[in-house]
Amino acid sequence: FQFKAKSRNFLRLKDPLIEEKGKPVIFNYDGVFDGDSTQDQIYNTVVRNMAERVFEGYNGSVLAYGQTSCGKTFTMMGADNHQRGIIPRMTQHVFEKIA
Repeated sequence: FQFKAKSRNFLRLKDPLIEEKGKPVIFNYDGVFDGDSTQDQIYNTVVRNMAERVFEGYNGSVLAYGQTSCGKTFTMMGADNHQRGIIPRMTQHVFEKIA
């Protein structure tokens, strides 16, 4: 089930095969997107705020994880200008911020 705490969304999964000392393992996600989500939605929801924090001196990283052929490379690199992925969007964001 999903719940909200301290302005963060969490997804709690309980599986008897992955418990630590009888407690469910909690997986935290910044966002969960379906197949109709756009590259722009993903960047603005997950990455834009982190990129801004990097300019304040914080470290940031994006990890694309998932099954083979699920869209990791497309999400990170994208296609053309309309479908640019996270890396080209963040690069543009950084250079615009520097300018």
